[in-house]
Amino acid sequence: MGSNAKILSLEDTSIPSLLAELYKTNVLIGMHGSALIFSIFLPPKAGVIELFPYGVPPEHYTPYKTLTKLAGMDLQYASWRNHNRDKTITHPDWLHSLTADYFKFLEYMCCCRPRHLGGIAHLPHDIQEKVKGQIELAKITVLKYS
Repeated sequence: MGSNAKILSLEDTSIPSLLAELYKTNVLIGMHGSALIFSIFLPPKAGVIELFPYGVPPEHYTPYKTLTKLAGMDLQYASWRNHNRDKTITHPDWLHSLTADYFKFLEYMCCCRPRHLGGIAHLPHDIQEKVKGQIELAKITVLKYS
């Protein structure tokens, strides 16, 4: 009983080819992120394994787990979480390290990015500092503003 593994890149694979491969897939393994929406094209009984990076707790970010449980989806779900910061590898085009570049990113999020795009510049300074000091992403809560 052999099995095959394929690595598919959204940058290098056309959408029709990607969909054809997904429909033949038994288990889809992917990093936490928007590309996992393609799991809607998996065949019934297939599995989805979502890989979470260091600092992102799976129990707080569950859209793909929820998707697999929707009526008619008939998919299995599991998650894996990196608990070791030293084993973290960032995308080379985004952050080259979790040190200086990471703090530049936090500074951008805090001081430059508007509230409606996820920025925190509107929050009191002490709250901004608390957010910047977090190692793990907090659970997202939805607030309604009137």
